[in-house]
Amino acid sequence: MESNPCEAVKNNVRGTRVLANVAQRYGVDRFILISTDKAVNPSSVMGATKRVAELLLQDLSGRGRGIFAARKFHCLGYFEGIPVNPCKSVISQIHPYQIVS
Repeated sequence: MESNPCEAVKNNVRGTRVLANVAQRYGVDRFILISTDKAVNPSSVMGATKRVAELLLQDLSGRGRGIFAARKFHCLGYFEGIPVNPCKSVISQIHPYQIVS
């Protein structure tokens, strides 16, 4: 993401906006963004785009019905953009999940 900021914006910001708007249109009860602690005080492209995505959801949360929220995890390991097993085990303890690629 750092070497291609345009793609980071497309993926994290635009992708979140499009999916959240579709979720709202179809009456999804909960939309949870898996974010990163890098979004707290962003010093990288990834952190900044994740923070913008979180702010988009915060804005949507105040409108209409449905819960739009972000859940921050720290020290996530990624392989080709997919969270690795430690993240999956934490998420599965919270709620059933599905990773969509």
